[in-house]
Amino acid sequence: MFKTKTPHFFKVILDETIRERKLGIPKRLGRKYGNQLPSPVHLEVPSGQVWKVELTKSDSKVWLQKGWQQFAEHYSLQSGHFVVFRYKGNARFDVVIFDTTATEIEYPCVSCEEEDALLEECKKREGKSVEPCLQPQKKMKFHSPNNKSGTGTGFKFNSRVEDANAARSLQGEY
Repeated sequence: MFKTKTPHFFKVILDETIRERKLGIPKRLGRKYGNQLPSPVHLEVPSGQVWKVELTKSDSKVWLQKGWQQFAEHYSLQSGHFVVFRYKGNARFDVVIFDTTATEIEYPCVSCEEEDALLEECKKREGKSVEPCLQPQKKMKFHSPNNKSGTGTGFKFNSRVEDANAARSLQGEY
């Protein structure tokens, strides 16, 4: 039987995951690799950003805990998001995040300097499309006729990105 050297697992983010501020690693993976996993582990997203997250171990249960909340907040993880992990060995996981539309999220820039450099490149190329990085999606308050409380969720992008998209629209590129 073939066994991959880089095992994968996925987790659906639940309200409980958000409330408890930790994410359980599947029991089977915990039993197999739990003793071999040092703490902290490193989570790497497709944009290249690496997050250090400490593990909590109890019996055959293993959780991503210290540092997980910051990771979850940075990527605006919400109930229903789907997160895929690939264990690469040496305490490193590749991580891919899907939102509730079953599509991969747009990962925020590592730093504002990178975003500024991308926007400058857009200005220099005049008419050539270069996509800037989006900032993390944030919950925001909004008012609507159907929502008397004035609260809800929506998505807000960085105004620089909106400005860049508006400029592209005027140029007929967006």
